[in-house]
Amino acid sequence: VLGMIAGYYRGRVDDFIMRLVDLMMSMPALLIALFILFVIGPGFLNIILVLSLFAWAGFTRVSRGMTLAYRETAFVDAARVIGCSNARIIFQHLLPNMTSPFVILGTLEVGAIILAEASLSFLGFGIQPPHPSWGLMISEGRQYITSAWWLVTMPGVAIFLTALSLNLLASSIRSLTDPVQRERWLMLE
Repeated sequence: VLGMIAGYYRGRVDDFIMRLVDLMMSMPALLIALFILFVIGPGFLNIILVLSLFAWAGFTRVSRGMTLAYRETAFVDAARVIGCSNARIIFQHLLPNMTSPFVILGTLEVGAIILAEASLSFLGFGIQPPHPSWGLMISEGRQYITSAWWLVTMPGVAIFLTALSLNLLASSIRSLTDPVQRERWLMLE
């Protein structure tokens, strides 16, 4: 929503929101998440809040760019001419055209969040026992790596396969929802 507001209204609103996005994207997210979790303490809810603190910036930047591209199209001009409010144009005309890229970006973001959670749990600032976490499993199994290598390898393979499958899923979704990509994909078969 912030990206659509920035792209649609432009001007000072756009400048303010995009400087906030630039600030969030310029910070090392994992390092700051580690610091915040050190201060407020580890836990499931805390890690969700900290990781979502940095995840919104990418979505905002993508939605702003798409809104800028759609803002000058014929269907938006037609909606303005018939008297649609700005909110109606944003939510009923622009948002449906952005769902495919948001689904793709969201799928890719899930893989990145799984990797960040596993990293924080490995360091002891994420999910705490007795709750399961792949990072926690790797952390607990590393002391047995010489005698029971599978305790570290299997959770690592699970993280790798999950992130890879989410990337492949995002690629498949793009191929099916983007008309140009779908046409290329169907021609290969």
